[in-house]
Amino acid sequence: RGAVVNLANDQQNTALHHAAWNGAPDEIIKALLEGGANASLRNSGGATPLDIAVLRGHVDVVKSLLGHGAPVNLANEQNNTALHHAAWHGAVEVVKVLLDHGANSSLRNIAGESPLDMAVVRGHPHAVKALLESGAVVNLANDQNNTALHHAAWNGAPDEIIKALLEGGANASLRNSGGATPLDIAVLRGHVDVVKSLLGHGAPVNLANEQKNTALHHAAWHGAVEAVKVLLDHGANSNLRNIAGE
Repeated sequence: RGAVVNLANDQQNTALHHAAWNGAPDEIIKALLEGGANASLRNSGGATPLDIAVLRGHVDVVKSLLGHGAPVNLANEQNNTALHHAAWHGAVEVVKVLLDHGANSSLRNIAGESPLDMAVVRGHPHAVKALLESGAVVNLANDQNNTALHHAAWNGAPDEIIKALLEGGANASLRNSGGATPLDIAVLRGHVDVVKSLLGHGAPVNLANEQKNTALHHAAWHGAVEAVKVLLDHGANSNLRNIAGE
């Protein structure tokens, strides 16, 4: 019986994959799983039935699969879990269901990205908030020591995301492997709105790196006039000198 229920087509889709794709009712999902359907099987594209339900936005199917025992933290070859997929697409309701069923928000893919990083990079504030409210580690850093706040600064994230991260405990003083804080990154990338957001929500303005350069040094070096003005308006000290005496 179990062998028949897991019969796969040329794309390695089983009946459970089809059920997930089509938004099948709970009665069908339950019958398949109780009949021996393997929820861990991946199709040719590397997707489990849960992945498919997430990507298709079928919240009820996600609930059914997890409610009847489908594993929530399975990762594909890129080490992306269903929560990574949901965060990437900003599927807030799905994110919440996955988290309610034990999805691990600290798992990283092979690029070093957590679900929180993905939601930040893609600019999904509601997914960011849902992850933070569930206890996602806000200062988790990747191999380059970039946190979600670094990613937000790099990508020019909206104020809503910057605010959510900082209110959720993001440390604006952390430096990545290159020695840059999120504020440094926002200045160097020319994201004036992010500079305003970071400073408006309490990021320190006069932090200096190993060369004693502050964000104001970076802005002045690059001739970023608007950033210079914003930094000065927020108390940047124009008298600080770096180790070269500049």
